[in-house]
Amino acid sequence: MDKKKRVGIIVVAACFVAGLVLGISLGLANRKNRIAIYGLPKNVSEKIQEYVGSSGEKFDVTVIDGGSGFSVAESKKYDAVFMWNGVLAESLAKAGVDIPAQAYSKMPQAVRRSGLVDGKSRMLPILYDHVPLFFCKDASTYNDFSGPETLADLETDMETDRGNFSFPMLVAGAEDEDFYGFLSMAVESVLGADGYKALVKNISEKKDFRAVLDDVLVNTPDGASLSLRSVLEKIFDWQSRGLLQRQWYLVGRTDLFNLMQYRSFYVSAMPLDYYRNLPRMVGYNYSAYRFPVENPEMDHGLVAHEIVMIPRSNKKSLRNLEDYLVSLDVQEQLSNVTTFAPVHSQSGAYDSISDDARFYAASTKWGPLPQIDRAAFTSKEDAEKFAKDAREFFIVGQ
Repeated sequence: MDKKKRVGIIVVAACFVAGLVLGISLGLANRKNRIAIYGLPKNVSEKIQEYVGSSGEKFDVTVIDGGSGFSVAESKKYDAVFMWNGVLAESLAKAGVDIPAQAYSKMPQAVRRSGLVDGKSRMLPILYDHVPLFFCKDASTYNDFSGPETLADLETDMETDRGNFSFPMLVAGAEDEDFYGFLSMAVESVLGADGYKALVKNISEKKDFRAVLDDVLVNTPDGASLSLRSVLEKIFDWQSRGLLQRQWYLVGRTDLFNLMQYRSFYVSAMPLDYYRNLPRMVGYNYSAYRFPVENPEMDHGLVAHEIVMIPRSNKKSLRNLEDYLVSLDVQEQLSNVTTFAPVHSQSGAYDSISDDARFYAASTKWGPLPQIDRAAFTSKEDAEKFAKDAREFFIVGQ
């Protein structure tokens, strides 16, 4: 082969390689990052998808129903996942990447902490919705009422107003969501955030109600050892004294609604999304407050449903998306269209309940804490069985 031919072949090969490299580079540059939205309510997932699309970056968004299986392995197909905070989210985040401090800079310190996984910033809080108590405005104690500060105050209020209501307290405990909401708030109140997280860890490992019932979870500042039984015995005492409707664990939402129409109870625990969908003339008679703590000297958090973003890479497009979604204007807009509380400390909120939730979370050390069922279980069947076994405790008290 003569010299000219060899030079020609080399030039053609070089051009081919350069074209291949250029093509790959352009392909990667134009590639849409893949994002999954898993298990969120339809109205929330639609709005997150809308705002992801308006971020200025290219994303291919897949919405996955909560009834479908989703695992760490499945999550690796995506560059980022939006989902509820909880045990599954933490598992995904452990295989994720660290999020720059800048993304958290406008959040209260307590809300930032809710994004920690094993001490690393791996989840970005986007919105949250706390699990509150609702107090009847007709109560004689409502004058200048700002909610009881301690569990002892709540007991006193229920005793004081029991003559004015059919039931001082009523919970739709036959519904798993309502049961877990009430139980979660009571556990956090009595055990504090450290005890709450210890219980969640034990449940996620053991799954069985009896196996975790007497585990020592935390010691109070005065040295008392507390367990899940400590919390359940307090609730059992309330029902035994008639402060809490005696068979609250069999009460359904239809019963709750019917009694709520006639303002038949002083206080109740119910999911905020359920309350927001009540007829206005019914819901108007009740005001939302956080569940009071038993011991203010212990560190606390706020039981909440929190939406987080879990990035799987350090791509610039994801960093830009994180900053965009937690910016002041976008946070206000997201709050207004979803009714959830914004994580931005200065953003406008949907209403006073959302704004109060942000205040409640910021006033604690540990901020939003996932409800026990979402925090401890990845299996719906396991969560249902645990709730069933816990209800049996309230029948016999042991």
